[in-house]
Order: sequence, then C-alpha cells, then structure tokens
Amino acid sequence: MNFLTLNRGCLDPNEQPFEIVERKGLGHPDSLADGLADAISIAYSKYCLDRFGVVPHHNLDKVYIGGGHFLRDYGSRTMLAPIQLIVNGRISNSMDGSEIDVQSIQREAASEFLAPLMPHLDVEQHLEIHPNATQHTQRDFWFSPRSREDLHELSRLKANDTSLCVAYAPLSVCELLTIVLEQAFWNVQEDGGRVPRWTDIGQDIKVMVLRNGRQIDVTVCAPFMSNSMSFYEYYLQRVSETESLLQQLAESVVGNKYQVKVEVNTAGRLYMLGVGSCIECGEEGIVGRGNSSGGFIAAGRPHSMEAAFGKNPVYHTGRVLGYLTQKLAWAIYRQTGVPNVIHALTINGGGLVPPDRLVISTAQEVSRTAIADIVEREFLNTDYLSEVLRMPAVFRALNFVAQDLQRR
Repeated sequence: MNFLTLNRGCLDPNEQPFEIVERKGLGHPDSLADGLADAISIAYSKYCLDRFGVVPHHNLDKVYIGGGHFLRDYGSRTMLAPIQLIVNGRISNSMDGSEIDVQSIQREAASEFLAPLMPHLDVEQHLEIHPNATQHTQRDFWFSPRSREDLHELSRLKANDTSLCVAYAPLSVCELLTIVLEQAFWNVQEDGGRVPRWTDIGQDIKVMVLRNGRQIDVTVCAPFMSNSMSFYEYYLQRVSETESLLQQLAESVVGNKYQVKVEVNTAGRLYMLGVGSCIECGEEGIVGRGNSSGGFIAAGRPHSMEAAFGKNPVYHTGRVLGYLTQKLAWAIYRQTGVPNVIHALTINGGGLVPPDRLVISTAQEVSRTAIADIVEREFLNTDYLSEVLRMPAVFRALNFVAQDLQRR
C-alpha cells in the first residue's frame, strides 16, 4: 500500500480551550439543496442501472431552491409567489440510442424527497420545478453515450479532479450536540429518511454550539408553524416547552463534565413560517454552502471545501471519497477505539480507489498491519456505488453519528 501514510497524533477538539460548531438542519435551504441534489442523482442512477446496467455521466451539484413569497399570520398563510427549484448541472439524456426522460425523473425524485421531509409544503401548489441541466460539453458523446464504450470509467476508473476529502471519528461533544439537538425534531423512518416529530414546528432549524472551557452555550433557531399558532402567548409557551426539552437532552449528552445552557429563538422576534423553511420568504439554498458531508460545520477541524452532494457517484472524488473516508474513519475508531483523521488526495486522471495519497493520523499508536487490514476491508474492497446510492448523504451522515451514540 504505497498510497498509505500513517501519522501519530491528531487534534482532539475536546481538549482545546474553545470550540464552535454549527449545524444547518434538514429543512434549512442549503441542506434542502444538498439533499435534493443527491436524491435526484440517486433516482437517475438507479433508473439507468435498471434499464441499461450502467450509470451514464451526470453531475447535479448546482441545485438551487428558494425565492418563494408567503404571508403568515396567526392561524393562516397565504402564497404570493411559489418557491423555485432549479436543477442545474449536466446530465446524459440518452444511452445506447434510447432517450432518458430526465425531466420526469428529476420532478418525481424532488417530490418524493420533499413530501415526508416538508409535510406543510404542497409540491404541486407551492413549488415550481425547473429542470435546467444541460448536455453541453467539449467531449463528444459524453452526455449522450452511444454504448458502454463511451463510458471510459468502466474500463479504467480514474479520479475526475485534483481534490481533497477529509473525515474523522469520533465526534467532539460540540459536534455531537449539534446533531443530537437538531435530530430531536425528527423521527427516523425504516429507509433512513426523516419525518417531523411535531406538526407545529417547522424544519428550517439551526443549531450553534459554543464551548468556552467547560461551559457550553447552545443557540437553537426553530420555526413554529403559523397555522398552529393562535396567538403570541401560545407561541412563547411552545418555545419555552421546546427549550426545556432540549435542555434536558443536552444535559444527558454532555454529562457531568460540562455545564450546558440551551436557548431557543433568542433573537427577540417571532420566528413563524407557513411551509416550514425560509425558502418561502425569499431565502435561497445552493449545494455546498451548508454542512460538510459529516453533517455540520466545525470551525476547528481540518476540512475540505469539496461538496459531495449530487456529484457523479461512479468517479467524482467528492461523492465517492466523501463517503469512503467517512466510512473508513468510523471503521478504524470502531475496531481499534482510536480517534483518527483521514486525508484522501486525488490527482486528476490518477487513481480514485485507492487515491494518490491516503493519510491516516491516529491519536495513539496503531500498527500499520491493523490499519492496512481495515483499509483493505472497508475502503478498497467495497461496492461503494451501491452503498452511495442507498440514501442521500444528508441522511447517511446521521447513521455514522448513531454509531458514536451507541458507543457512548
């Protein structure tokens, strides 16, 4: 394994004097864009695998959602302008001479993703979907492959870009809090998706965690649904009830080692929405502006700017190694009990699995043989395409965190 480098030593955020972590919840505009990009790519890939046995070239990593205009009042909502979903990117619209109805695939995938996640959003009435992906390229037949021979990655898998992916395990207490507190608003479905836990709370939730020494301060922004709020005092009552529940949950997570204080909707203004996300009042979401593929934004951690969502699941570094490095980091931690950080670097046209460089830094000494065995099992010998296509990364990241909670 000439590509593998082992280092002794990696930063433990819990031992630093100061830490800030943020999570944009599943209904935040940027998280919606990330999830939709993945959901559409997954639906397209599965359709093509079933029909042609291959995944044609596509990248849908420039999805936009937002710009709606709704009026809200106690017990009511009124739409003045619908929300816009623009599916930007590039996508093959034919394979082996057969047309692919990419517009229908995109519309159905977007609807199926949003329906359980945003139950107050009527996709037919409140959302305009614009399939804007093109087939523009300098490469002949790249987005209209005549046969499998035009999919060169099938004969030689290469990285599509020079880029870096970073992953680590386990989570710091602040990182864990951002996930646990935001996920308190959701119930888990059998397929790994999420549905809202409370009908009167919206989905555009944001959690900011600041730790200074042993004091942790948490700010949660959570919208309440206008149709469920009869007057301001009732809104305040629900805010107080939610704050109390989250305070108890936070205390159970941090234990006796930290002092924690949770505040909900501290801005002093009414946070009330009609469909559950600020995409209804002019806000906008774009792929890659939100959480990392790990599920949060950690200011003190090494990280990559590579956005994984919606990119090609066969050969794009961000999509493939964004998943495999996470899987490997958690496998190393689970099997050795040692915290670790992974950097995976690819060179355009070079190797993808394995990458040009795989650098694993561990908090304690671990034998190269033990690490190499885990890399072999969890990283090299894996059907990553099937694994990536199981669910959007916005949900998959939460499953890795669930493993951490079980260990604790």
